[in-house]
Amino acid sequence: MALLLSTIVSLLLAELVVRMFVPVHDVGPSTTLFDEELGIRLKPNFVAVRKKPEFTMKISTNREGRRGPLAEPGEGGIVFMGDSYTMGIGVNDGEEYPQIVAELLDGALPIHNFGVAGTGNDRWLKLLKDDVSALEPKAMVFQVCFNDFGDNVNGLYQFGSQGELVARPPLEPSLARRAKQILEAVPLLPRTHLYGLLRQTRIKRHSAFVEAPPEEPGLPSDEITYAILTESLAWCADRKIPSLVLLVGVTREERTDRLKELARACGSEAYSIPWRHERPDLHYESDLHWNAEGHRFVAQLVHEKLLGLGVQ
Repeated sequence: MALLLSTIVSLLLAELVVRMFVPVHDVGPSTTLFDEELGIRLKPNFVAVRKKPEFTMKISTNREGRRGPLAEPGEGGIVFMGDSYTMGIGVNDGEEYPQIVAELLDGALPIHNFGVAGTGNDRWLKLLKDDVSALEPKAMVFQVCFNDFGDNVNGLYQFGSQGELVARPPLEPSLARRAKQILEAVPLLPRTHLYGLLRQTRIKRHSAFVEAPPEEPGLPSDEITYAILTESLAWCADRKIPSLVLLVGVTREERTDRLKELARACGSEAYSIPWRHERPDLHYESDLHWNAEGHRFVAQLVHEKLLGLGVQ
């Protein structure tokens, strides 16, 4: 008992010191859990508040581990695939652009938001074969971010001997992920500044929201991304499902041109979302995710393009 009391007091003192003297840039429990097939998923039936210097975000998930109201399989609707921009990091429930699209469509179609922060495009292929197929979507929206080119290199797929995409073996949870599971099982700890500091010291920002150095054409970081997008769009084309692609922070002309070319070849279109230097009013200043105005802007663009595809 004395040891337990001493531990609690020590943790409380450490929390006080951190709050007084150490800037913590992200406070609140993690939104994800380990998945051997997809790497990570959003926690199901999850409710939390995440605090950063520029925003406080209230987030919840449904029983399927997706943000937004639950829509049953077979109801059709629109499926959104992407990372933190599609998931809606930085805005409260209902302010993420997929949900605004639902409002602009007057609730005529259910919305399925598969966005998960910290992921690349590789998980799309696994989701399309199982989860998404069961939903029988009427339209697909794919969001590509500049850091996906790096995320996909050592991701869920690699090139086979014939240049085809081959799934890697199921993943094993890392030591850090196991430690995280243990820590998050401690009541109240995940909501403290102390835990936020622990997470902050180990998280490696993907190029700190700055694109990676220029590469020679044809390296895996480019080609794997192109192959994943092509296969995803071909999946839609084979099923006559309208699709569109959103490019976020992809500022290199050769990449933008190639992505748009691949989209057109699959009967889709890719659109560049104004980046921070073009529309700073749509982004948080340092975090660089879209703010509420940014999500409204993107939702209006997507709504317009979906109507052009006959989706309403």
